[in-house]
Amino acid sequence: MGSLRDFIDSDRREEYREFANRYDEGAPHEGISDEEVINRYREVAPNLSEEDYQLSARDTFARMSSEERVEFGRELRDQAAQRGLDFPGRSAEGERFDDPNLLARVTARANREHPDLLESLLKNGGAGFVGGALGDGVTGGEGASGGEGGMTSNSTAKSALTGIVATAVKRAMDR
Repeated sequence: MGSLRDFIDSDRREEYREFANRYDEGAPHEGISDEEVINRYREVAPNLSEEDYQLSARDTFARMSSEERVEFGRELRDQAAQRGLDFPGRSAEGERFDDPNLLARVTARANREHPDLLESLLKNGGAGFVGGALGDGVTGGEGASGGEGGMTSNSTAKSALTGIVATAVKRAMDR
């Protein structure tokens, strides 16, 4: 986490503190744009060790409801399947996505092996969220925005990515 701490200790420290506070103050999908989530994720995730990423993901998933965890896990699994990627949790393990520890391990592995996969849950790029349905019936539907880059609101994915970033930032600032 040293490189993240160095990154955050720059002149952007207050900016990151404010981001983490917004995550703590309300529903992560409110008050934070999809574009901001993607940008922060791109800045922070590469600076995390796999262990720090997994710990931040675990803390994030523990805050989410069981239903949200299962939805996120299935969305991630389905996105991987659409891309033909080998993804942990595609078998019986996939039905245990309600376990924050398992989901954190799966998400950390996905981040390590296919870093763009997590971002794609918020981006157009064939994810099926913009005007289309995934195999489990999740659609882009309500809240879709015609914003730059074809972004759309997917509150579960947005909550997960926002939480991972905000949690990692808070952990780095506390050290």
